[in-house]
Amino acid sequence: VFGTATTEVAPDQMIWSVTIKNKASALLDAAKEHAAAVQQVLTLLKDRKIADAKVQTTQMKFGENREYKNNSWVQDGFFASTDVSFTMDDFQQYKPLWMGLSQMANVSVRSVRYENSRRIEYQTETRQKAVMAARDKARTLAEALGSALGEPILIEEDLSVNEGWGGGAAVNNLWLEEGDGGVPGEQLAPGRIPITERVKVAF
Repeated sequence: VFGTATTEVAPDQMIWSVTIKNKASALLDAAKEHAAAVQQVLTLLKDRKIADAKVQTTQMKFGENREYKNNSWVQDGFFASTDVSFTMDDFQQYKPLWMGLSQMANVSVRSVRYENSRRIEYQTETRQKAVMAARDKARTLAEALGSALGEPILIEEDLSVNEGWGGGAAVNNLWLEEGDGGVPGEQLAPGRIPITERVKVAF
């Protein structure tokens, strides 16, 4: 039998993924401009109280920038690129961060998603519920056949059901609406994150 269980939890984290990319006619110029842009982003994160331990720079690279023109690829200067990911615990910082990043040249927000810091704990609890659901289902089926439930001889976790958790929950772009006084207001609805576990149990 298969047993499935779902637990809905409130998110308490936002995972941001930001890309910084610029180009210039000379590689050295691209590198210098890029270093300044990356530092500008890191300074903003520090000003918004994002801990250094929750910030990571990855995919740092530079090289020839190529553009497709007149049915062929041609070199058009050089580029430098870095990805910055960080975790934010205070949702009140969402608007200041979003607006701060939007004012920076060569910076793009690739994604913002919700997470829960106790994810593993909730997954463990939900997995136990899935096993109990399988047991109850097996017991009901056995009783319908006039049989008794024996000891479990096999338990398998269905990972295909659980893979969806890794993506978290996407956050829509910041909504700006005109309020009574014409002041843009922030609307952010974290909602709930479903954690689903599925197991196969043979008795």
